[in-house]
Amino acid sequence: HEPLGRYDPFWSPPLYHIISAVVYFIFNSFNHNAANFAIKFISPIFGILSLTVSFLLIKKLYSPKIAFYSTIFLAFVPIFMDYSVLSYVESMLTFFVVLSVYLMVKDRIWLSGIAAGLASLTKYNGLFVLPVLFFILYKRHGIRKRLFYDSFFLLIPVLVIAGPWLVRNWLVLGNPIWPFLNVLFN
Repeated sequence: HEPLGRYDPFWSPPLYHIISAVVYFIFNSFNHNAANFAIKFISPIFGILSLTVSFLLIKKLYSPKIAFYSTIFLAFVPIFMDYSVLSYVESMLTFFVVLSVYLMVKDRIWLSGIAAGLASLTKYNGLFVLPVLFFILYKRHGIRKRLFYDSFFLLIPVLVIAGPWLVRNWLVLGNPIWPFLNVLFN
């Protein structure tokens, strides 16, 4: 819903907008009000999914009791509530980031890479999960051939999913993460 003829080009990663458009298209077949109503549930649904995956991750790392209390605490953090209620991309970003860490802990490297790629396609900050995932691989394997093999299979889905958008921004705007770091990309 951005106005035509604006000065700034569309640069933000498109996954949230694509999902919003799909939900709007599906529910618009019922009527316009249903589509407007359904689109408001995208952030709350991803907020709930973030809590669910957070619970599973903390349960895997610690215990069910700690996971239960941690999830309750997270659910009532004001900024989490804010981003899970209003239409922000952060609830979707949080879901994919936590999902990628959870899948990496469960040794599902390929799926973790897919989740990290979707996080990067939601918001550029999703790329910052990659050092965490590489650290988990390092803690699991140390410096061995297996570390490089798994790192390669982690990076492939991220590049396949997020790469086209970054290349598009590079070609159209001269900076893959425009408008950030314009000093480096001139």
